[in-house]
Amino acid sequence: MIAKSKTLQFQKVLKEKGIDVALVFYYVDLLYFAGTIHGNVYVIPAEGIPKLFTRRASNRAVRELEYGEVIDFKSFKEIRDHFNFKNIGLVLENIPARNYIKVLQDLGLSSENVVDITDIYLNFRAVKEHEEIERIKKAGDITTNVYRKIKDIVKPGMKEFELAARLEELYRLEGHIGENRFRGYNQIGLLTYVLTGESILTPSVHATPYGGNGVSKYIGIGASDRKIEKGIPFVVDTVANYEGYHNDTTRTFVIDEPKKEVIAAFGALKNIYDYIIEIGKDITCEDLYLNVLKRVDELGYSNNFMGIGNNRVPFLGHGIGIYVDEYPVLAKGFKTKLVKGMTIAIEPKIFIEGIGGVGLETTFEVTENTLKPLTGLEPELFVI
Repeated sequence: MIAKSKTLQFQKVLKEKGIDVALVFYYVDLLYFAGTIHGNVYVIPAEGIPKLFTRRASNRAVRELEYGEVIDFKSFKEIRDHFNFKNIGLVLENIPARNYIKVLQDLGLSSENVVDITDIYLNFRAVKEHEEIERIKKAGDITTNVYRKIKDIVKPGMKEFELAARLEELYRLEGHIGENRFRGYNQIGLLTYVLTGESILTPSVHATPYGGNGVSKYIGIGASDRKIEKGIPFVVDTVANYEGYHNDTTRTFVIDEPKKEVIAAFGALKNIYDYIIEIGKDITCEDLYLNVLKRVDELGYSNNFMGIGNNRVPFLGHGIGIYVDEYPVLAKGFKTKLVKGMTIAIEPKIFIEGIGGVGLETTFEVTENTLKPLTGLEPELFVI
């Protein structure tokens, strides 16, 4: 039971940090620690039995809760009836300000009694247990099964959103639970990006190398009505979610012969991808990122790597697990060392002005000796 194991481990962290109790509100974090979304707050004491407070669906919460007790409640004030504490830990990155104020009022606390445990929690999640990695691998198997069918589905003249819709149907039939979960504020959790030509070159405000136009400005990103053409690459960037754990993948496809610029760019991309795997052990995230930038510069793609010009994003990859965008981040400033048990989505992409671009993304497990791919898809340019 992942949730119980994680809760017991996190209690040790709370005790080490001198935090009396942690209050977990967000539904993804409830799943992680309690094993159910059917609660309003899961209170984890540094010592003792956690309690899941819920305003409704208590019978379901009892069935699903992996560790602790279920308490029916009406007010946060009632938490005081079950726990003695002087301070509380909160994941401040995902609690609305109004809720924060209400919780402090009901518990008779001030902001001085609050410990922001966001970074503690993010770093705690970075290293996965075997069962977590197995779920991420199974999510990768879903993606592998879907991508193998692309060659039989796509046709010249098919619109991006038409292919995206077909792939999303396949994802659900293969076992995707139906939602991708992001930490990033205002990040839209699309299941599938299918982009070709100028769509690849269309940036967005989100922390992603490309955005796409979407079917209208009221979605603003993702697949559009642009048609897939012979000789022009299209990228399929998707996330599978198996039992709450994600696997992030990008591959590049082209119908008929690719243009010479595409072949050259993908050759450089593959060189970069292989280099990352070569140096991706016993290294900090920052050093990995900076070393890769040097290789990119040597290959002549500095202005076209991870975007074009001012629209380039300053990272190479990210941790992945119960959220798509986890710690650590492969970027400047992240001194965290890659260690066994981490799972990392590495996503080098090269952009070609006037044509589009090429991308590779694979979710890896960090082992003692190497980066182990958690998908069976070859890191190739798929020519259909």
